[in-house]
Amino acid sequence: MIKLMYSLSLLVFLGSVPSLSSAKATDINCRDFAALSGVSTHEDYKKSKSTAEQFNLFRDVIADYAGRIVAHEPLSKRNNALQFVLKNEKMKSFVIGNAFEMTVDFCVDQKDVPMKNVAIEQFDYLLDAIEKKIGK
Repeated sequence: MIKLMYSLSLLVFLGSVPSLSSAKATDINCRDFAALSGVSTHEDYKKSKSTAEQFNLFRDVIADYAGRIVAHEPLSKRNNALQFVLKNEKMKSFVIGNAFEMTVDFCVDQKDVPMKNVAIEQFDYLLDAIEKKIGK
């Protein structure tokens, strides 16, 4: 069941990024894919001077993914996509999973260990920050 959801979410993601869906796998490297899925580079991540700046970076990523997923919802929900995700466990997991798990998998396939580690570090940080924000 999880594999099916992952496969479906991958199709949704690939369909929502024209430059990715029309390119050959060999045309896209790990860092390009990471940029498309919102994972920042080492430099971007290290330049973040505070955890607040880092959380803002991740919040923007999650809001973007939530916006894509809830595009069929009324405008008020689309404008508040982050809140929608934070209040809905299934949606939150789906969005975070898309942005980060696929990046990690793609980086593993390309044997880009440093970028994979950055994605995992950001994924862990984001989960902690969201859990604190929603009071878990």
